[in-house]
Amino acid sequence: MDIILLRHSDREEIKSVKGFFDAKLTEEGVIKSREAGRELAEKYNSIAISSSIIKRCFNTGVEIGKGFSEKGKKVRGVIVPYEEKRVFMAFVKNPFEKLKKNKKPVIDHYGGDYFKMLKGWEKLEVEELISVKEVYERDMKAIDDIRKIYSEVEALIVITHDVIISAFSMVVEKQKERRYFKPGYLEGLILNEEGWKRIKLGKNFST
Repeated sequence: MDIILLRHSDREEIKSVKGFFDAKLTEEGVIKSREAGRELAEKYNSIAISSSIIKRCFNTGVEIGKGFSEKGKKVRGVIVPYEEKRVFMAFVKNPFEKLKKNKKPVIDHYGGDYFKMLKGWEKLEVEELISVKEVYERDMKAIDDIRKIYSEVEALIVITHDVIISAFSMVVEKQKERRYFKPGYLEGLILNEEGWKRIKLGKNFST
């Protein structure tokens, strides 16, 4: 079974903490998600889809499932939030306490520079973040649990967030200069018999 860790599709602009939870897919995001499902149907005969509990991830999974089904193929299983209590916002310690106190996003520690944030995260410079390795281990445990349930499918598609995929990249990518990865919409990582590779869906399926 291939494991595809994919960032959600195009979303509305996030302007507040509430917006982080409520931001929806744009019309373009819905169209691209549906097309991604069609692309996956060209490669796989069966898939299971899991997602973060955040709406834009869940809705990306729904639309991918619709596109996949349009090709006469069925999505096995259901869209199960893979995070739940185990790894929800796992890169932040006590996330809801942080939100209640209305603290600034972690990236603000680095002047909004995403890649500087990743390097600081890897070096454990920010107290409120758990380690990259811990994020990877927790998420892989959750993914493995779902993989066991839907062991008959050819691919498990996990819809998540850029920061989670970035954490995975820092753990699994062997070339040091490539480890700092900020995936765009519908970009991420695939694990198959060849190991981990980057992946991009949309108009063509590329690794």
